[in-house]
Amino acid sequence: MQGITRELSFVIRPRKLIALLALAVALLTLLGAAGGFLLLQRPGDGIVKVATLVSLGEDANLPTWYASVTLLLCGVLLGVIGLFARNTSDPFANHWLILATLFILLSVDEVAMIHERAGWLLRWLSPAVSELGGMLRYSWILVGIPLLLILGAVMLRWFLHLPRRFKGLFGAAALIYIGGALGLEMVNAATHDAIGTRSLRYQGLTLVEELCEMTGVLVFLYGLINYICGITGAVTVRFHAQQKEV
Repeated sequence: MQGITRELSFVIRPRKLIALLALAVALLTLLGAAGGFLLLQRPGDGIVKVATLVSLGEDANLPTWYASVTLLLCGVLLGVIGLFARNTSDPFANHWLILATLFILLSVDEVAMIHERAGWLLRWLSPAVSELGGMLRYSWILVGIPLLLILGAVMLRWFLHLPRRFKGLFGAAALIYIGGALGLEMVNAATHDAIGTRSLRYQGLTLVEELCEMTGVLVFLYGLINYICGITGAVTVRFHAQQKEV
């Protein structure tokens, strides 16, 4: 008997993929803005059920799904780079794998709301936390800032070792994403504390915050794909199906 191998493969082209995702970000932003406006203008209307499907301030909807998928894709690509680095005895292989794990967890967090639950747990363990207001109204920030500082210290040598181009791409991605996810989140927390969530200001800040997060991930994804292209020449995914000839 002789084995017959048939190969199915496709190539991911960075510019086309990023252009498609950028279009998705633009569409989600426009729909999110419309959804947020409808939620403010017609809170008791039946259209609210449709608006929450696209609102950037809501959970378990289309923007949440998009964010989770793109974060997972980053995690997978980071894992691929990490495994390649390990096979080539790269001293920073574990750093890539740490980032891969982090992004997979961030993907899970988008749908499981782990960071919100961490805030609830913190308030339960220390009732005084519940009395904090302003920028610390969202208690998970008290956990997020120390974890971010620890991650920065761990990844500093890895970042400094990157080629200049990828320092720029990854650094810009981090600043945009963290600026939205943490910086604007704190501003939004203060806004929530001062005037509540049913205001144009709060909805506008939420829109910019989510746009920063999606844009940051998009820039990072573009950098990751180009990084892989730089070490392999192309990103090719192959599925092998082997059949036996009788």
